[in-house]
Amino acid sequence: MPIIKESIEVSLKEMTDDGFFIYHPHTDQVKNFPGYGGLTTYYQSRCTAFIYYAIEKSGLDLGLYQNKLEQSILALLSMYKQEGYKDLNLEGKKW
Repeated sequence: MPIIKESIEVSLKEMTDDGFFIYHPHTDQVKNFPGYGGLTTYYQSRCTAFIYYAIEKSGLDLGLYQNKLEQSILALLSMYKQEGYKDLNLEGKKW
């Protein structure tokens, strides 16, 4: 399952140092709309959850990725307002 391991590692490498997944991490290289290079409140939880799922189903060692995934969870939690919903002002693609 090298492709799964490689995909996980690429995703975690593209994650910001403080744990956020960028909607399109290479926006500047492909000359996309600049907003695509921002955070995505919508996909943050999905990226984290899918990586956990892929690790579990492929039998990879969670310990290799735990620190980065914990950063991602903390980033996700920081997106929530005190009222319990995500702050959509953080969304990179606002339309």
